[in-house]
Order: sequence, then C-alpha cells, then structure tokens
Amino acid sequence: MLRILLLILTLAASALALANPLRTGETHLLRLGSTSVHPAQFHRMNAARTGFSEVPGPRSARVRWRAAATGVMFSSPVVAQDGTVYIGSQDDHLYAFSSAGQVKWKLRTQNDVDSTPAIDDNGTVYAGSDDDGLYAVSPRGQQLWRFATGGDIRSSPVVTPRGEIVFGSFDRNVYAVSRQGRLLWKFLTGDKIWSGPAVADNGTIYATSEDGQVYALGSGGRKLWSFRAGDGFIGGPAVDAAGTVYAAGKDGVLYALHPSGSLRWKLQLSRNRIESSPAVGANGNVYVGSQEGSVFAVSRGGRLLWSFKTGDVVRSSPTVDAAGTVYVGSRDNFLYALSPAGQVLWKHDSGADFDSTPAIGPGGVLYVGCDDHHLYAFH
Repeated sequence: MLRILLLILTLAASALALANPLRTGETHLLRLGSTSVHPAQFHRMNAARTGFSEVPGPRSARVRWRAAATGVMFSSPVVAQDGTVYIGSQDDHLYAFSSAGQVKWKLRTQNDVDSTPAIDDNGTVYAGSDDDGLYAVSPRGQQLWRFATGGDIRSSPVVTPRGEIVFGSFDRNVYAVSRQGRLLWKFLTGDKIWSGPAVADNGTIYATSEDGQVYALGSGGRKLWSFRAGDGFIGGPAVDAAGTVYAAGKDGVLYALHPSGSLRWKLQLSRNRIESSPAVGANGNVYVGSQEGSVFAVSRGGRLLWSFKTGDVVRSSPTVDAAGTVYVGSRDNFLYALSPAGQVLWKHDSGADFDSTPAIGPGGVLYVGCDDHHLYAFH
C-alpha cells in the first residue's frame, strides 16, 4: 500500500512539473548551471554572460558591509558556493572575502588585476592580470600555476562544458587552457580582446575583439563564423536561451545575431561608444549602458523600450534579477537599481566611480566593486 501511495505521489509531482515549466530564460540558465555549478561563479552571472540572476536582489540601498582593498576595484565580484567573494584590484592583488566581508586571503600578481575571476566546479579560481598572466588559485589562496600570454589580460575567464578555461588577451588571441595550465588551443583575432567570451548551451564560444568582429568558435578553437560590425568591441557578448548573440560596439550600436552568424537586427543606441556588455532578462529584454551616461532597455525584437540617463559614463554592465530589477553602476558615483520600466527604485552614492559589474549571490546579497577601493555588499 505504501509503495502504491509513493508511486501516486511521484506521478503527481511529475505531472505538476510538466504543467508548470520554467520560463525559457530560466531554463537556459539552469542548464548552464549544470556546468557552471553556481549562477554567480562567472562574470555577468553565468557562462552565457546574460547578467541574469534567478535570485531577487536587494530592495533598498542598505549597505550590509564594505570591505577595503588598497586599490581601485575595476574588476567585478564572483561568488563561490560557500559565499566567498572573489575580486581583483589595481593594487596588484586578487582578493577573497568571506560572506561577512573579512579578508580570507589575497594573492599578489605583478600588475593590476582588472580581470574578473571565474570559479570552476572544484572551487579553483582563475583570474588574469596586466602582468600578462592567467593565474589558477586554490580556494585557500595557494597559487597553482600561472599561464603566460603576450599581453594584458582584462578578459574574464570562463569554464566551458569541456572543462577548458577560455579567455582573451591584449595579444589578440583567444586562449583555451586545461585545468592544469596547459595550452589546448588559441585563436588569433585582429586586435585586443577586452572582455570575456560567452559560452552557449551547445558549447559554442563567442568572443568580441577590438577589430570589430564577433567570432564563433567550435571545438579545438575552430572558427565557425565571424560577423563584422561598424567599429571595435570593448564589451563582450551575451547569448540568450534561443542562441541569439548580443554585442554592443564602439559605434554605439547594439547587434543581435542569429546562431548562424547572420544579422537578426541592429539598433543605434548612442552616438558615443559603448563599453558596457549587454544583459538579457528573463523576458528577453536586453539592457546595456553607454559612454553618454545612459542605460538602455531594448526588446527581443530590437525596439527601444526606455532609456535612463545617469550623470556620467556607464562602463558597468547591467545585472538583472528575477523581479526584472536592473542594477548598474555609473561614473557619477552612484549604483542604481532601476525598475523594469526604467524608474529609479534606489541609488547609492559612494563618492567614487562604480565601473564594476554587480553580482547577486546567495540570499539576494548584491556585491559590487568601487573606485573608492572597497567591495560593497547590499542587502
């Protein structure tokens, strides 16, 4: 009798799950989560670089804590499963902070760490430095290896489903290295690579370069296609659940590309350059900041929904939570929380630029670095 009851309950649960599927964007992120382990372990929340969090962020500007480094935090935070927050600083160090804001350890490199770290499923942390090296660091802060390239590494690494650590360098190459620090392959573009590559569900790697092209790479770094925009890229790509690739360039245009590499649509957002990377919300809307100081919201079909003007340049890339709230920093010294309609819900004045991209960790705590040499936690 007990077995029959359990069987009935199991069938009922299965039917309920089928009747209430997750939204497309959430399903996509959960699938990526199976390889990225935790939805804040990569820059812009996940391997697809959508900047979307399934966790609601803070409803007010209350600072839970702020933790000090000795240099500007242009890097962005990532969050491990145990709540440890990793971020780089222009004081040449990679930092690990506890969920309470205490320094657990810091690792010295030979130059600025503007690269945002990445965390693999074993807890190993990877971060680039302007000393031209990619560092692998244990969860306890022990340097495991350093992989040398021929240029600064501002790009944030990503771990692919194949276990490759992929990143770009100012030496114009996209690199893939093993977890032991061995070169697996590299792909040469025409100019510097500033931002981290994105990885789609099928393992395709997308990278932007200052040569003005978006590249799609397959296994072994094989070029699948490239798309040439009107100018170079500082910001990186994002990939939505349908495989659409979004990238915004120095020409002020937001591009949407089909998975095949053909243009789906493009929209001139600004006459100034865009260095921010696009974020994609659960509803498919795309958000990006610009050098003129505006944050733009664009529909999945390429229609401008709204724009919000801050007081200065927006280099920070937006982060979107489960409620549709958009979090973004500006060089006007404010961190903003904007409603899905583009209205200010709250803002926080730090007295210094927010160039860092926010990350939302467990419990809805929002972390962001600041040019005042501090990591902030809002809750």
